[in-house]
Amino acid sequence: MHLVQTKNKSFALIYGMSGSGKTHLAATYCLWKPNDPLLLIDADQGSDTLKASDLKDIKNLFVVDFKYFKDLDAVYSLCKTNTVDSWVKAIPELKGKLDKPFKCVIWDTWSEVQNIMYDEIRKKNHLEGNGLNYRPNIQLQHWGMITDLNKLSVSAFKELPDMDCIFVMQSSIKEDALTSQILKGPAIHGKLVTELPAMFTTVIYTYNAPNGAFKATTLPKNGWPAKVRGFDGRDIETPTLEKLLEENTTNEKPRTK
Repeated sequence: MHLVQTKNKSFALIYGMSGSGKTHLAATYCLWKPNDPLLLIDADQGSDTLKASDLKDIKNLFVVDFKYFKDLDAVYSLCKTNTVDSWVKAIPELKGKLDKPFKCVIWDTWSEVQNIMYDEIRKKNHLEGNGLNYRPNIQLQHWGMITDLNKLSVSAFKELPDMDCIFVMQSSIKEDALTSQILKGPAIHGKLVTELPAMFTTVIYTYNAPNGAFKATTLPKNGWPAKVRGFDGRDIETPTLEKLLEENTTNEKPRTK
């Protein structure tokens, strides 16, 4: 056994319906920490969101694409090393632009990364099919492998000592096949819908108000899981990460247990 050292690290899940402001909210990390470089991994090809008026002039956000399964381990290895030289060697376009290690990595979206996992399983097991046609089903053991890799990946990034991590995901509503219970949570395979939020220190649910306004909450809402540690949760309109996660942005007292 070893004495546990308290980590001043953000490890967050942001999830919600398409168009609810997930990517924009994650990118406001740049406004919260303007002196720290942030890496956004654009698996979803949704970086047009970053053209919003409050984000267009930021200088500390670097967006890279993510198309191939092999890049998952490559990104993790780079984050683990996290030196300017290693990043520039892997992504030469960063030369002269990145002047210190990344402080945060955003996966946008992890839901799409999981789809890339599916494609890799199909490729390795000759389940790809031909053209736009029906394909053979992924087998039960393959779903188990995908579940395991999801948990392994989230745990690995959680253990990075000096890098904040934000996983962005779509939301989903599923019915449990055994209990008929309606499950709400991030769009991910099987039982991870309910298990995955427990792996994060912060869970933020984004949604649209009836008037179309963007909202986000760190309080459980209508069956959607959400949480924050250290102080009371918040449910706010036009959210930023600073408004949601900076303890001193309100007069709330720290929560004690």
